[in-house]
Amino acid sequence: MSKPKINTTTIALVIITLALLVAIPIFLFILHEFRICGKIFCGENMLGIRMAIMLYASDFDGKYPEPDKWCDLLVQYEDVSKKQFLCLDKHHKGGSLYSNYAINPNCNPNCPNDVVLMFETKDGWNQHGGSELLTFDNHREKGANIVFKDGHLEFVKPYEIGKLKWKAEDSNSI
Repeated sequence: MSKPKINTTTIALVIITLALLVAIPIFLFILHEFRICGKIFCGENMLGIRMAIMLYASDFDGKYPEPDKWCDLLVQYEDVSKKQFLCLDKHHKGGSLYSNYAINPNCNPNCPNDVVLMFETKDGWNQHGGSELLTFDNHREKGANIVFKDGHLEFVKPYEIGKLKWKAEDSNSI
């Protein structure tokens, strides 16, 4: 009996298959880590904006920026970069002025610490409101970053939205 001959095409196909079996899991891991980083950078942006809100309040008699001008006021008085208002997980088309964050006009310096101060929303500028503006789309519908009055950040899942406190008198607590 003669030995079967293995041609170079077969060897090349085996090598390519093995390389793909190693490369695909590595690529998927890197993609997963990038998504986690986008969520983290988004939260860091929001915490930086929250700090600018606190600085603004200390400069303006303890009052938060007016909700209908809050982005403009932070850019003007607290040197916040317009890029800081963008979630890095969102794909943006350049040119227009927008933010992926909204401020809760019901939150003020006298509110309890567990009231929502700022949250993720769809593209806009000077957005303000409550849960009707909250979006989970920025992070592939996995959740949204929420900054509370006391400055802590939480990544809230869609099923946890009912636990958020939007007004000082809300009975919901986190």
